[in-house]
Amino acid sequence: MEGLYDRPLLWPNVDTEFALTTIPLAEDYLLHTDKNNCNRFKELDEDVENNPATLTMMSEIDADMETTLFPELRKLAEMPDADTATMNDLCNYIYWANASNLKLKFELTET
Repeated sequence: MEGLYDRPLLWPNVDTEFALTTIPLAEDYLLHTDKNNCNRFKELDEDVENNPATLTMMSEIDADMETTLFPELRKLAEMPDADTATMNDLCNYIYWANASNLKLKFELTET
């Protein structure tokens, strides 16, 4: 019998000696669970989102961001009338861009 390491590497071709079963992403509820495909996930997500302790925590975080980061970020982004939700979205975008290795240009002055 031919040994496993005596055969040429078949990657990226499929080794037909072994049956492979894959699940399409839209049907893969283990790796792709969200509110649209899992009722229990939806219930848990909504329970956490509407929990008074969660609402208090989010309100406190928003208040802290409004006294520390958001006023200066509004100036830098030239978004003087942006509400707190928009500023949170901007922070998420900056985080995503940084994680995706996108170059963002910020012009900072001495003031």
